[in-house]
Amino acid sequence: MRILILFFSLFLFACSSVPGKTFLLLQPPQQASAIEITHPVKKLNVQLSEYLNRPALAIANQQGEILFSEQYQWAERLDIALADILQQRINQQFLNRTSNQKYRLQVFIQRFHSIKSSDPELAANQMILKGEYLLFSDQGDLLEQAGFALQQSQQIEDYQDINLAMQDLIKQLAELISQQIIELGKFK
Repeated sequence: MRILILFFSLFLFACSSVPGKTFLLLQPPQQASAIEITHPVKKLNVQLSEYLNRPALAIANQQGEILFSEQYQWAERLDIALADILQQRINQQFLNRTSNQKYRLQVFIQRFHSIKSSDPELAANQMILKGEYLLFSDQGDLLEQAGFALQQSQQIEDYQDINLAMQDLIKQLAELISQQIIELGKFK
């Protein structure tokens, strides 16, 4: 009888345990390639709003309150990951272009989260990336200051889809900044 009670209590304990945390990468590791790319952005720094400095994935509810996922967390510091990805994506825009001009970039992220859907079948239905950037010459002269407000409306079924939508917004931001660099610089 004691064995049966022990077995039953172990079974209940195992069934009631909380699922483990899932760690998300903004960008999966990529293989290195031997492509020659001009690197116009020499230094890139990203600063985040206070709520984005937490390791948990941020999600806004319909009332605008920010909630944090207990299960889904960033596997790396978000500011460092964003700086690396943005610098890589911006510099990739300059494949087969040449210029001696180098830039420094400061990006301030005010909002970067999904908005939870009222539909219980969906994790979210909108993604937001909002902030501003400052583009400096290599010598430190301010060349451009601009705000950005990117959003993407789509039906997002799970947290992996939220991560993919965030990657897409980062790509859009990199293209926006790259276009400004092309307009300012002399690229051939």
